[in-house]
Amino acid sequence: MEELLEIYKRIEDLRNKGVKMKDIADKTNMPASVLSSLYSSVLPPLQDR
Repeated sequence: MEELLEIYKRIEDLRNKGVKMKDIADKTNMPASVLSSLYSSVLPPLQDR
């Protein structure tokens, strides 16, 4: 669980620096839609725990 929160924080930091989700997805070999869904829907509720 802690690893997922770390991923969320890293993505958030990159987004705050202006990196586009598509660019992050390209570097992780993950479809941008999947990464975006994780970032916007799946990971935020975990942060509240």
